[in-house]
Amino acid sequence: MAMILDSLAIFDSLRGDLLILNTEQLQQKAHEIALTHDPYNRRRPSTRLWRDFYTDVKELRALIRSLQDGSASCSQPAEEWLLDHAEFIEEQVLVIRRQLSGKFLRDLPHLRKSGKARVLSICADYLEHVDGLLDEDSLVSYTNSYQEVSILTIAEVWAIPLILRIALIRRLTEVMELVRERREVCALVERLLSRIEPSKLSPDLLNEALEAAGLEMPLSGPLVVYLIRSLREWAEDSATVREWLMCKLENGPESLDQIVSYEFQLQAAYQVTTGNLIGSLRKISRLNWQDRFEQICMVERTLCEESAGVYPRLDFSSRDVLRKRVEKLARRLRVPENLVAQHAVELAAKGCGPVDADRVHLEELPRHAFVSYYLLEPDGIKELQRSLKVCGSATRYLPEIGVLRRATGTYFTILAVLFSIALFGFAVWIGEGASFSTFQWGLIVIALSLPASEWAITAVHWLIGCVRQPQPLLRYDFSRGVRLPLWSSYLSSGPQSEKCRKW
Repeated sequence: MAMILDSLAIFDSLRGDLLILNTEQLQQKAHEIALTHDPYNRRRPSTRLWRDFYTDVKELRALIRSLQDGSASCSQPAEEWLLDHAEFIEEQVLVIRRQLSGKFLRDLPHLRKSGKARVLSICADYLEHVDGLLDEDSLVSYTNSYQEVSILTIAEVWAIPLILRIALIRRLTEVMELVRERREVCALVERLLSRIEPSKLSPDLLNEALEAAGLEMPLSGPLVVYLIRSLREWAEDSATVREWLMCKLENGPESLDQIVSYEFQLQAAYQVTTGNLIGSLRKISRLNWQDRFEQICMVERTLCEESAGVYPRLDFSSRDVLRKRVEKLARRLRVPENLVAQHAVELAAKGCGPVDADRVHLEELPRHAFVSYYLLEPDGIKELQRSLKVCGSATRYLPEIGVLRRATGTYFTILAVLFSIALFGFAVWIGEGASFSTFQWGLIVIALSLPASEWAITAVHWLIGCVRQPQPLLRYDFSRGVRLPLWSSYLSSGPQSEKCRKW
């Protein structure tokens, strides 16, 4: 009975939190967990998440096989959810395996004490407070409240849907483990009573069967419940069996019906929780995370504060290019991502200068008035790095910035070197073992100039393609029609954050 009461107390607590916690209380929980976290970046990807996930999947698959092959007499309501959605769960496992890469794990900050990924701890804590019932608005509110104490990285915000799947499967495994334990108890009772004929059932035979099975006082709560259920169906002399059961209970005859009631309540709680978890998995599979991402990502909010107002008017892929640049610069310079975005926005505001109603067109603004200048162009990145040095970091040398600032000179220098090497190589190959006059060598060099230049240009372009990825052009978002508001109308439209949400 103690086992039932303990389990029921846990689920009553969880469901009590679900009923009692309002938005403010959920936000307070986010603040509390954020204050206990001590994140750090791992140099190597952790295999713990992989290992724990595959262990959970293995346990679920084993339980599903046992349910498919087991007796229907021991079935519980929660098991029906698992059996009906077994194929869907396997689909989610495939999605996780396809997206959960080593690079993905390496970019996620971990917690020093537990070694877990921080975003996994956040998702698990959220699911615990809502009993596995995912709501997009409450998730956004909870995550944003967490960021009032500690800001998540761009990679963590993108990872939330995938990590939520992992957390849901883990919590489902924990619930199904409790269901499996009760199923094993039910099977034990069936094996115990299979040795006794219903017509010869008596307290003495029951005592002998219990002793043969190695069961002694006190009996566990689930065992008592399944014994009561089976004996009530089998026993003709119910009064005698009831008196025997009273001898096995320590709380008196009134506890008999209470124990059965507690067990049914507990199974109902398992059923509700299982339904919530599987329903949340289906909700995530249909979730469009792009909109929610921009509501959570602090870097996105910071970039939306650009004084020129161009960033919120870009399409999603263009904004993603700039966010990735923030992520890359923060990793290279070893500074927080939002700090990089803040300094870029501040530098762009200085370049924009005072607001002038006569400057109505964005084309009249200088290049250094836009945040993209400080994230994409070499001169802007150099200025951004100088600005970040005030924070006592960001002193790392970025060799590619110097090369890009002198891109034309670098290009022709490399081209000249490769051209000379190709020309010299061809000349040596042709002149090997032969004697030519100066005039003849001049003709040979002139004749070899064309193929040597062709080889050199091809080699330079191949080298550029290897060391630098193509940079797509930034584009405006015209999905809602061609709307390019004037500078003055944009400034009179209200706060930048509100404008960002509208765009």
